[in-house]
Amino acid sequence: MSITVDLTPDQEKRLRRRARAARMAPADYVRDLILRQPDAVRPTIPMSNAEFFAYWEANDALGAFADGPDSPELARQLRQAAARRDW
Repeated sequence: MSITVDLTPDQEKRLRRRARAARMAPADYVRDLILRQPDAVRPTIPMSNAEFFAYWEANDALGAFADGPDSPELARQLRQAAARRDW
């Protein structure tokens, strides 16, 4: 089956960049994205903690903020920004 999708020049550029980073042809990259999302049309809702963690892990959400400041440091930064009113 073939599907044609019209992309803006910026969208095409992003697709090609991501495909190149994955060392794949753009069409193979898109196919891989679709195959990794079998429930994209009708997602299932995780019900248990184990299902939530499995869902997060499958969608690369675990550790997404690992490179950010820890909670106390983030809270301190937000308080300081609020005091300066530069947010």
